[in-house]
Amino acid sequence: MVKSAPNPAPAWTNDYIPALTKEIINGQHILHVSFLTKDSEYPTVCYLVGQILKYKSNPEVLYVHGHVQEPVLGRLKGLEKGDLDLSVSIAASTIHSHYLGFSGFATGFAFADTVLNGTARTDVDYVTLIKITPNAQKSHTHSVLQVFGLEVQNDVEDKELCKKYWEGAIPVWEKLGQPISGKNNLPEGKQRVPPKYVTDFIESENARKEAFAKQAASAEYPWDYPRH
Repeated sequence: MVKSAPNPAPAWTNDYIPALTKEIINGQHILHVSFLTKDSEYPTVCYLVGQILKYKSNPEVLYVHGHVQEPVLGRLKGLEKGDLDLSVSIAASTIHSHYLGFSGFATGFAFADTVLNGTARTDVDYVTLIKITPNAQKSHTHSVLQVFGLEVQNDVEDKELCKKYWEGAIPVWEKLGQPISGKNNLPEGKQRVPPKYVTDFIESENARKEAFAKQAASAEYPWDYPRH
């Protein structure tokens, strides 16, 4: 939490961090994928599921799948060998904790976000599976794994204020619930207990996300303390 001496904020950069981008992208249930389409005033946004992964010996790319609007689908299907792939952008973000500070500007949250720019084309013919190749020079990742806010020195040094109010962080993470059995399971139907690999996955994912959120929430307050 807040120290007695300033703790300068990390530099805000536009660097592309592949590992963090993968963590953010793969943690999303739905990706908002923006395509530039011919003769359109605005980008076409498709809501797709996707994962950054490595297939065989190929480099890691983002594969997305779902309903693709006709302007985009038509252009993807019309690409011939030698044609340039479609330009595409994906923006995603996640928060790790809410922070409650003494000062008005000290309430904020720890977060990470990314913008992945790249090029897209269909990867197989029988389903609409789109392969997006990231452009590391045109993409960026921001990560503030502390607090995005501002504390005031006068407030930190006010002992009465420090006694009256509370500062701290509230970790935020997504938790998977208990599985609900489907009616077609045999022989018990809805009473059938889920297999161990399902419950193990739920347990490990919940533990991983909880630990990461608590780690982020425990970070020291990152900003200098200006005076009024």
